[in-house]
Parts: sequence; structure tokens; C-alpha cells
Amino acid sequence: MKAYVRGGFLAGMMCLSVSAVSATENDIYDWSGTYIGVDVGYGWSKADFSDTEYNGSGGVFPPVYWDVKSDRIMAAGQLGYNRQYGSTVVGLEGEIGYLNFDGARLQPGTDLLGDPYDASGVFEGGWYLGLGARLGYALDRTLLYLKAGGVYSTADMRVVDRCVIAPCGVGTLNATGEVGWGYQLGAGAEHALDENWIVKAHYTYFDFGSTDINGIGVGGPFQGVPYHLSADLVVQMVRMGINYKF
Repeated sequence: MKAYVRGGFLAGMMCLSVSAVSATENDIYDWSGTYIGVDVGYGWSKADFSDTEYNGSGGVFPPVYWDVKSDRIMAAGQLGYNRQYGSTVVGLEGEIGYLNFDGARLQPGTDLLGDPYDASGVFEGGWYLGLGARLGYALDRTLLYLKAGGVYSTADMRVVDRCVIAPCGVGTLNATGEVGWGYQLGAGAEHALDENWIVKAHYTYFDFGSTDINGIGVGGPFQGVPYHLSADLVVQMVRMGINYKF
């Protein structure tokens, strides 16, 4: 699926770039102004979980590392402003969207006692807000640009341990951490159909770094025991959409 999405995205980028050739030199487009836009596309995420303390038991065991992957259709809205200086276009763009991901995976392997781990890493989607600076090169009605900035998300990273392997008994853990702040990088192409309507295709990369996942054991011999885990989240998206420039 990802291969088809990437192929379609690249084809869209090529079409937007080639279309600049048809513009006449007597009708140079001005990219300066405020715009609003929407887009839709495909995104995939990878959350790398790290359990270096308890690993679902009270003994001293080696660290456990595993990942949780998810992919979904994505959509977002943008509000931005561009200013053109010759062929150079600089701008600022805000974005709001929903990280429409939902994934879970058990810790792999077994502990030193030969029992399989029974804790799961869980990634639950949430809203995000991004703000980025754009630097572009205008080919009349076609704009090629790079983007960099910050992003904040309410998505959650969780570790759920039902602790069904002895000596846990009925002990459980549900530790949660909000993803919070990260950074974004991106690149794209836009083409003005007329003075107001603009079509676009772009790639976005979010890196939220390490999220602390904290919780307290409930029941069994681990009642009240604090758990401290972590997960690193990366999100990538390819999208196409339309802007309206005022």
C-alpha cells in the first residue's frame, strides 16, 4: 500500500512541476498573501517502546525493546501566509489535524524464568497542532518548498500489563504518557490554477522524541510500585490538497 501511495505522490509532484512550462512570461504569478487549505493522504507511524526497569515482573531482567506500527488515511487543515521576493518565497504555516493511528503489540520474547512477557505497548491517536516556516522557489505558477517547525500532539503512549504470569496474580499496570512536543520537516510542490485556487502535494515528517510513560502497579505483589517506561514516536505522511489564497 505504501508503495502505491508514494508512487502516486511522486507522480503528482511531477505533474505540478511540469505544468509551470505552460505559463506565459507575461502573466507572472504572485505568491504573496494569506491562504487557507485542506488536504488528505496516507500516514504511517512507528513507536519504539523501551522497558528497562520491571518488564512486567519484580526481578532484575534485561531491558526489553519493541515497536508498534500503524498506518491510516490522514487529513488536515492549514492557514498560512507567503511573501515573495523575486523567485524566493518565504512563509509561515499553521496546521491542525488528527493523528488517526491505533496500534498495540505485546512485548516480544520471554523473561529469564522462561515465561512470555504479558505487557503491551499501545499507541492511541490524538489531535495535533503544528507551526512551520517555509522557504520556496517560484517557477511562475509552480512553487517548490521546504518546511521546518514545531508540532504538539495530544496522542497517548501506553503500556498495559495484565500481569497474568505468576507471581503477579491479579496485578495490573496501565501506564500512560502524552506525546506532547516534537519537530516537523517537510517538502512539497504547489501549482496555482488561477489567482486564488492552488493545488498541492507534500511530504511531512514528525519526530516527537522520547515520551515518558509512568504508572503505578495495582493489585498483587506490585501494588503501589511505580513503573517508568518510554517510547519514541515518528510519523510520516504524504498528502494532496487544495488552498484558497485571498
